[in-house]
Amino acid sequence: MTDRERLLKAILDNPEEDTPRLMYADEVEEHGDPHRAEFIRVGCELARTPGLVKTGENGGGWEKNPRRAELQAREAELLSDDVRTSDWFSLPGLRLITVVNPRLAWTPDGKGEWEWDVDRREWRPDEGDPIRVEFRRGFVERVTCSGNDWARHGDAVLAAHPVRRVTLTDGSLFLSAWDVDYSRRLIRYYVAGQLVGIPAPPEGQTRNSDAAVRLALSARWPRIPPDGWAFATTRSEWSLPPGGWQVAPPFHIT
Repeated sequence: MTDRERLLKAILDNPEEDTPRLMYADEVEEHGDPHRAEFIRVGCELARTPGLVKTGENGGGWEKNPRRAELQAREAELLSDDVRTSDWFSLPGLRLITVVNPRLAWTPDGKGEWEWDVDRREWRPDEGDPIRVEFRRGFVERVTCSGNDWARHGDAVLAAHPVRRVTLTDGSLFLSAWDVDYSRRLIRYYVAGQLVGIPAPPEGQTRNSDAAVRLALSARWPRIPPDGWAFATTRSEWSLPPGGWQVAPPFHIT
């Protein structure tokens, strides 16, 4: 394992700590990528910088923190080069792009001029829908995508980024519990090619509640805590994926 791989593992294992991120920044700078290093350092400082600061002799007022605005502007500037950021953040089968939208800005003399505003950043997969990403402290921290796309790319994403929140836009990942074993107090789910078990609720209670589904997802992808899963639509609106529900193989408990 290289020094960079060891530092990345430390980041993934300790997502709330800045120290391994800053050490990773030193490593990439030493190997010729000062912009990537600066992006990490700026992100870490930005996360620690409050949005408001006290003003006045007695600190009785508040105003926007100018340092935070500086950091946000620099972070956006570092992300503005699509060639550079694609090299930083693209993964096998996923290419990072910036999505921009036109915005009409008014000049002081009352004339309108069109400008381009960054709307979002996405991984564009070789197949499937775009995967929306949000950065924090130099790495991807939030992902929004369909269940199928997360099943296809989630393992690779979590091997490279300390993602803490995933929002699923549909129910294509799975729909319901596969089986309940009340004698062993387990609900057994088949999730993205793996069987997982979570504690079963008391008999008579739903086995497919949001809470149970979040536990099952975290059993499959342990780096995401149960409260790190979100659903963009109510799960009652989910439908069976094309081809119907997948039948799981026998489940064995060791």
